[in-house]
Amino acid sequence: MRCMPVAMSLLVVSALSAAALPASSGSTSPFVSNGGPGHAQQWRKAQAVKALRAEGLRLQEADGGNLTDAHRAELQARLNAIRAGNY
Repeated sequence: MRCMPVAMSLLVVSALSAAALPASSGSTSPFVSNGGPGHAQQWRKAQAVKALRAEGLRLQEADGGNLTDAHRAELQARLNAIRAGNY
């Protein structure tokens, strides 16, 4: 596997970053620089997943190292709800 020179990798990263931004007159709107639409929802969803993981680890420890089928089903149902936007 060949490594890309640092200058080349920075060029690729900056080109990808520039391509992700909307074309404008040179200034970025506060709307885009603050995360754009959905940023708060993404953050809340990530927090819900982190809390679910912590709960899963707690349940796993309480179950002696392996989740019971009931706990696994409960956690899966909660994950499905988070993925559907119900968190």
